[in-house]
Amino acid sequence: MAAVIGGQMLAALAIDRYGLLDCAVKHISPLHWASADLVVAGVILTQVANSRAV
Repeated sequence: MAAVIGGQMLAALAIDRYGLLDCAVKHISPLHWASADLVVAGVILTQVANSRAV
């Protein structure tokens, strides 16, 4: 579930940054990048924890 949310967040950042799908190009602030990094880090930590629990 966390990977889906992380993927959606990264896709939204790419769409906003590059104006994909005929959307207006938006500047992505460092805060947005940091929040996406935290979500990706959470996904990685969750996967590592789940692989060690088995």
